[in-house]
Amino acid sequence: MQELADFTKLLVEFLEKELEIEEQLLSLAQAKKDFLLENKMEALVPLLEEEIELATKSHHLQSQIGNLWQRMKMRFQLPETEMRISYIISLSSPEVGSRLRELQLQLSRVTKELKQINLQNEMLIRDTLNYIDAVFSLLVKTEDGSSFARGKSGILIDGKI
Repeated sequence: MQELADFTKLLVEFLEKELEIEEQLLSLAQAKKDFLLENKMEALVPLLEEEIELATKSHHLQSQIGNLWQRMKMRFQLPETEMRISYIISLSSPEVGSRLRELQLQLSRVTKELKQINLQNEMLIRDTLNYIDAVFSLLVKTEDGSSFARGKSGILIDGKI
């Protein structure tokens, strides 16, 4: 069972790293929301660069977790239906199982909050783009000299410039 302990210890390490990355992404998402609300678009660029870097790290870590998961499945001949974190927790020592359960709850909470803030940021970005499009449409007249009618798609977002 030492081998299982080694696998679960490594899983804990990977999940701790993943939690750290997700918390950083959450912090960035909140900062992006603040900048969007303050209309500080230029301040978003460094945040987006950092977000891409963190997302790349997360993707790499997810790949490592997937590989570990597959090695555990093959080594202990576990059926796919048993490859759930709750099952791994049940096989782990009490302290490792407790830590895995804690990490599972924390990751769930952080990812849920991150998803919610990202949806809010998406709405703020859409509102900003719609505002820019409406203002730009007012400045540009059609060939017959009239301005664009309200409710129609503007030329900026449609890329008709």
